[in-house]
Amino acid sequence: MKKIFNFLFTIILLIFSFYYANIVKNFLKNKDPLMQEIKSNQDKYYKEPINAIITNKTIIPGISGTKLNINASYQKLKKIKKFDNSSLIIDKVKPSISLTNNIDKYIINGNLKKKNISIIISTNNLEIVKYYKNTNISFIINKYFLLDNLNYLNSITNNIIIYQGNLIKNKRINYCYETNINNLNICSYYNLYTIIPNIITHDYYYNVYNTLENGKIFMFYLNSNLDEFNILLKSISNLNYNLVSIDKLIEE
Repeated sequence: MKKIFNFLFTIILLIFSFYYANIVKNFLKNKDPLMQEIKSNQDKYYKEPINAIITNKTIIPGISGTKLNINASYQKLKKIKKFDNSSLIIDKVKPSISLTNNIDKYIINGNLKKKNISIIISTNNLEIVKYYKNTNISFIINKYFLLDNLNYLNSITNNIIIYQGNLIKNKRINYCYETNINNLNICSYYNLYTIIPNIITHDYYYNVYNTLENGKIFMFYLNSNLDEFNILLKSISNLNYNLVSIDKLIEE
């Protein structure tokens, strides 16, 4: 019995020693001028996240906030033995209402506070894909075009989108699209986001200009005659909008 008591006493003593040592360590760390300077800067690096906007079946992405990682910054600065703003570690703070946990919702817009837009070309013309390869323009294609040109599509960086009614399991597909908000979001079962774009079929410049605003997603059917479309791209740039990929547009 005495041996058991001594063993338990030793264990308790060890636990208390570790606990006490940790208290002393934290006390000394918080008294360190370097730690105090880090803490004095934490408000400067805090940015409140903005929640996504959900309306029925649709969603508009939010924006992540930021906060200073005090302990990680302290460990890093302790190694260089001085305070350096550029060496501080800033963590991203996800919105509490986010795309991440609402994959079943249809994305109808990018964030309204960023002057970004995305353009999607619906085409099954390989020459058009080649013309705009490795740009921020995305492509809507059908599953047959995807399979016939898979090697080439794997070699370019553009986002590839497919109509969710024609979805096939292929890692080259980045997103789905839909035109009817009342349809079941099939792609969410495959962990893919689904977009409902603004479809422009004619008078490109006029129809885009009248609806142009932050976060817009425009879709064009394009299999020939790029002149009007290229004029539109130049005009959008002149209006100081950033043409970005879908990846970038919906990034939180």
